Amino acid sequence: MQRMSITLAFVLLLTTAAARAEPPMPADHSTVHIVFVLPNNTPPQFDLNAPSARVGDLIIPVELVRPISISIDGDFVGHAMVGFHDVKPLFALPRGSHEFKFTCDGYESASIGVKVLGSGSKQYLVVKMKPELPRKNDTPANNPPASPATKSTRQSPGLPDDAG
Repeated sequence: MQRMSITLAFVLLLTTAAARAEPPMPADHSTVHIVFVLPNNTPPQFDLNAPSARVGDLIIPVELVRPISISIDGDFVGHAMVGFHDVKPLFALPRGSHEFKFTCDGYESASIGVKVLGSGSKQYLVVKMKPELPRKNDTPANNPPASPATKSTRQSPGLPDDAG
């Protein structure tokens, strides 16, 4: 009786583990795991009255939710999140070259070419997102002062009117 219960427990354990296992990798494919790196910012101050969103098990201010859009070979495939709740995507891709594009509000877009081995291996792609630079029209150097500096109306003695 004890032998039967041990055997049954072992079969149940194997069945449970098999149910949680990833589906088999198609031939000539590899998985590409994407890890995002964003600049380190100081923790924001929370306004308890600000609109909030649930992200995973956390409730955070809506203004802090910045999903990263992912496209592979020109096709949108989904979003990733970094920060309070990381969502690190992985893709099973066929052997060959693939073009990844990442966009996120407040950051420069990034395009990266990846050669997928297709050997059933795990490949990791680390994407460093850079803060978006201000537009040329927004920089102080391109915006002249609101009013030109005024000339003094007093003239120095002995100088002609247009020399001052």
